[in-house]
This record gives sequence, structure tokens and C-alpha cells, in this order.
Amino acid sequence: MHSYPVELSRGIAFHNIITSIIHEHQVDIPAAMKWLEVFGRDTVVTFLTGINALPSWGPEIDDKVQQYINDIGYIVRGTDTWCYRSERYWGEKGKEVGRTRIATLFLEQNQQGLLTKEELEAAMAPYS
Repeated sequence: MHSYPVELSRGIAFHNIITSIIHEHQVDIPAAMKWLEVFGRDTVVTFLTGINALPSWGPEIDDKVQQYINDIGYIVRGTDTWCYRSERYWGEKGKEVGRTRIATLFLEQNQQGLLTKEELEAAMAPYS
């Protein structure tokens, strides 16, 4: 979701999850974003429900399992936070978008260092 505006503006959104949802479910961009929102929310509920259903293997193992679960959460949360704070996807509006979860799809992007569709195709040609 975070990379969709950048990839779309560069002509390389063909592998993005939003594009996949659009094609799979025959929906427009807002509906694809909503679908992804619901899917993400459901995935979090499944994850948290699964944690509550875990058996106990004793204090030593339980502590290690709890640390592993915490680390998974830190990775997911950290990646989400990075997407808003790095300016890569939302520019200078990242903190506001992260706080409100409301964004204009096509913000002005700093595209320095990003590949164009043609550059990506040329780079992938030897592997085709």
C-alpha cells in the first residue's frame, strides 16, 4: 500500500498488492485499498487470537515463544512506522498520514534513485 503511489507514477506497479487486488477482485483503487484494510485487520485479529490459544510448554519455552511473538510484532510495527517517517513513500506528509491514516494517493514524490519501468525491464532482461 505504501509504495503504490510511487510505483504507479513510475510505471512499475504491476507487482504491487493493490494492483493484484484490483485485477483479482475487479475493483477500483479505493475498493482495493479498503479490501487490503479489512484483510490486514482480519490478519491482526487472527494473529492475536492465535497467541491467546497457544498452549504452555513451561516457563522457559513460554518466555522464548513470547519473545519471538514480540519480535514479530516489532518487525511489523517498525516497518509501518518507517514507511511514514522515511519520506520515501509519503514525502514530508508522512507523519501526518501516519497519524490520521488519510492520504492523497498521488503526492509529489522524490523519485531520485528509483528505477523507471524501462530501467527495470532492462535490468531484468538477463533473467527472463
